[in-house]
Amino acid sequence: MKNLIIVRHAKSSWDYDIADYDRPLLPRGIDRAENHAAILKNKLTEIPAFWATSYATRALHTAVIFSKEFKQLDRLKIHKDLYTFFYLDLKKAIAEFPNEMDSAIIFGHNDACIDLISFLTGESLFEFKTASVASISFKQDNWHDIADGKLNFLISKGKIL
Repeated sequence: MKNLIIVRHAKSSWDYDIADYDRPLLPRGIDRAENHAAILKNKLTEIPAFWATSYATRALHTAVIFSKEFKQLDRLKIHKDLYTFFYLDLKKAIAEFPNEMDSAIIFGHNDACIDLISFLTGESLFEFKTASVASISFKQDNWHDIADGKLNFLISKGKIL
């Protein structure tokens, strides 16, 4: 059985003079990420074993906030293939995760995050706001084979849904 947590990066700057991958988090994005990290920590019974983030500044900063809340900063890995906006690229990256780790948390970008959640669970989400969190469980034992997942919960706007 595998468990996957998908986190969309927190609210970031839209300064068009900055390269997309360099866009920093806004103060309200930092606050929301800290809030959602604390909610997730209280909700989970087990800390994710594998931590991976996009290299984009906004995703990496979000991942650092969450990993500090969980005291897992040393486990956080930058995964170049998570800087994508296409869900099948995310799926391909996840397929390469180590199978000995039954749980993982990733930090990425929309539309890849929302589309991957829909693809893996069959649930049509209307939105997946910045700093939102989705928890999905799978019956499969191999990351390459994950499918037909169960959406366990969402965290959005400071609430568990």
